[in-house]
Amino acid sequence: MASIRTLPIRVPPRPGEALDSWLEAIADRTHTAWIDLLAAVGLPTAGTTHAYEWMLRLAPEQTRSIGYATGVDESIIGAMTLTHFADATLDTSIGTGWRTVPWGRVGGSRFCPQCLGESGGRWELRWWWGWSFACSRHHCLLADRCPACGKRQRSRVFPGQMIPQPGFCMSPAPDSRGRAATRCGHDLSTTFVVGFPADHPVLDAQQLLDDLSTIDRAGFGIYGRNPQPAVAALADIRAIAGRALSYASFDELSRILPTDLMDAYRGGLKVQPGPQLRHTQRGSARGSAVATAAGVTVAFGVLTAPMSLMPVTHCAGLSPQHGSRDERSPPRTSDGAVTSPACSPLCNCRRWTRCSPPATNFATGPPPTPRAGPPPNPRATNA
Repeated sequence: MASIRTLPIRVPPRPGEALDSWLEAIADRTHTAWIDLLAAVGLPTAGTTHAYEWMLRLAPEQTRSIGYATGVDESIIGAMTLTHFADATLDTSIGTGWRTVPWGRVGGSRFCPQCLGESGGRWELRWWWGWSFACSRHHCLLADRCPACGKRQRSRVFPGQMIPQPGFCMSPAPDSRGRAATRCGHDLSTTFVVGFPADHPVLDAQQLLDDLSTIDRAGFGIYGRNPQPAVAALADIRAIAGRALSYASFDELSRILPTDLMDAYRGGLKVQPGPQLRHTQRGSARGSAVATAAGVTVAFGVLTAPMSLMPVTHCAGLSPQHGSRDERSPPRTSDGAVTSPACSPLCNCRRWTRCSPPATNFATGPPPTPRAGPPPNPRATNA
């Protein structure tokens, strides 16, 4: 602490801002190289080339040094790291999949172009959270990449010798190499994103996820009589969403998802598939905001619909082919977590496709064609 001095210029953090964004704003305001700013507030200036460890969790001495240098209360500084989400929804232990989403880890952070434009390029903490795929304030999906260079934002640490430029892409420009590589510099506030009406299901799903990150308890839908911890509810959502995007055909998904979201999901795949899209073809889209939005929206449709009114279109296509190894095992997430006790009866209702069609169907159009049963067993026939 003896080597830490108070900074001559104070830049207050914005509500909900991420720690790295606030420090970048200070460096920009004081025209200070990034490595010098980190040293001035007592943070390490060397280490991994990927996400800063202090973005996950600050050591007590780091929190004190930042507070002393900036004059900001230590409780505010601590709330600007992903520890804010740790207890409810993720593990921020260094080296683990701390940005866990329905299908594993995704590098970098998403962003809302309109928020960046309004805030002068300040980055919100919740964009780092893997479950954030939409902006509730501007009713749109978050952007995944810079439209100019195609890079994910904040997937690597910022070059120490450079001065940050909030709101602009700091990824290396195409065909540029080395530590002093020319930066892309594209204005991220001009990025195109898909917008939705204020009452759209995808925004409702995002709001429910945001609530889970703060109340640490799921009491909606099937959890009404048996509330579950947020981490258990997220495991259920991941299991259902993963099955939906892995095994459901476009025809089956289109009966559940709103047309505009389905169109965006098709476009995000960057392929022209047939009626039944193999799940191996979807790998490149799984980390995208639109794929997360589609999977989570399906999952919330299943989890919030009463079992007596469960539409066959919410269940059809969400299971592996009959007799496969995946069908014989209980639903699990991508990291092996089993679904919660509240969700298990739903997931085990004789394989999703065998739910009886109810009188009320939440989707439009005819029910999907039933899947063919297993081929006859030659040994049984000969016997």
